Amino acid sequence: MELSERKEETVVSCVPEGWMQLSQGQEVKSTLDIEVGGCHVTVDAHTDPELLKKVCRILRML
Repeated sequence: MELSERKEETVVSCVPEGWMQLSQGQEVKSTLDIEVGGCHVTVDAHTDPELLKKVCRILRML
């Protein structure tokens, strides 16, 4: 009688701490919400990159 070895798969997470891994089939938001020091910014595919750059520069100064 032969014993077969069962391989156990180890899942290695490469998701940074504080981030969330999305599972397959999970709906992905089309916007990015940023909150810094009480300021809330919502970014989407139509956000002007130059405007976002200026906003980020201002938020760094707060």
